Amino acid sequence: MLKSLFKDACLIVLIVFTIAQSSQSSEEGTGVIYGSDHAFVVTAPSGWVLDNESGVGQGLWAVFYPVGSSWNDSNVVMYINTASKADNPTLEGLIAYNIEQKRNESPGIHIVPGEPLAMEDGTKVTVYQFSGDRWGNHESVAYIEAPTIWVIVVLTSRDELAYKDALPAFSSLVKTYKFLTTEVDIKREGDV
Repeated sequence: MLKSLFKDACLIVLIVFTIAQSSQSSEEGTGVIYGSDHAFVVTAPSGWVLDNESGVGQGLWAVFYPVGSSWNDSNVVMYINTASKADNPTLEGLIAYNIEQKRNESPGIHIVPGEPLAMEDGTKVTVYQFSGDRWGNHESVAYIEAPTIWVIVVLTSRDELAYKDALPAFSSLVKTYKFLTTEVDIKREGDV
């Protein structure tokens, strides 16, 4: 169910703003992620690329990887997803569901609460760390509350050292989050 919630909530578009060019990826790029009832901004951490095309086939409209690598070949990546608050009204419920899904996929997974991250405005963001799943991933997942959705920021790697080295970039990405509006009215080319 969480995958379908993410898939439904990920009918979003990412616009990458760059000074010199418009492209599928941008080093330290800033993007606006939006759907029918939300729009927010994030910026890639220093030394990382924001890519709005490589993860689309997986339902991910904003993926990040270190400069010099790619979404497909990097040993450490981050991505942003969303979940509807209509389906998951409480943070506790969303996290419990996420943990249940991970335990169903990988009964031996190790799950611990992480250190909360502080946003620029002082708001605390809940973080959980996962390791030992059936694929050998190490993950940190941050859950950010927005008015109509939950914003989920994920750092993942099968290489524990690369994962640990990327934790400051994960923290930086989470801290760049800024909610813009619940009033989204975007017309696509050809719309009447």
